[in-house]
Amino acid sequence: MNVRILKISGNSPTSRQRRLEQAQAWMERHGWRLMDYSEELGSAAFERDANASALGLFNPTRWLPGPGGLRPGGSLRALLASPRRLLFSLTVIVVVAAAFVLLLNYSQFKSSNAANAQQQGESWLYVSVESLNIRAEPKPNAQIVGAFYLNQRVLVTGRKKGWARVVKPEWGYVAARYLQEHPAQ
Repeated sequence: MNVRILKISGNSPTSRQRRLEQAQAWMERHGWRLMDYSEELGSAAFERDANASALGLFNPTRWLPGPGGLRPGGSLRALLASPRRLLFSLTVIVVVAAAFVLLLNYSQFKSSNAANAQQQGESWLYVSVESLNIRAEPKPNAQIVGAFYLNQRVLVTGRKKGWARVVKPEWGYVAARYLQEHPAQ
């Protein structure tokens, strides 16, 4: 059982009664019920079953102002007066939102990348010879810029007239006939 005690202030019994009614209406909307009210002390006790709020500490009503500035747990003025608390709250909101967006988009991103690779004619292939020259252009006499070796995996993004354009692990052109789908045994 949770209990909250609110200070009900006012200049006259009528204004205190009006504020009590406002506080009671606000508290009831959030699952609290009036337990006791003391006119002499100017305080009202509210109770709520401990299992009534599944949100626990992350209950958003903790950050909302109530009628007449009353609310369980503090006030919006107190939140704004504490830059650290405000910054922490905003940081938590941003991090949770970013994590949620990343989780939603991860599987879609993963599947769309595989689909894009197939649509663009990209494929991972293996070098089938001991040494395969990487050339700057798709010509037999073009400048050699590097070499791939037997069973090295390369990403081919296109083919043209017997040449394959390779972009990973290095960029250049290689003779397509020396590439295969599976590593050599």
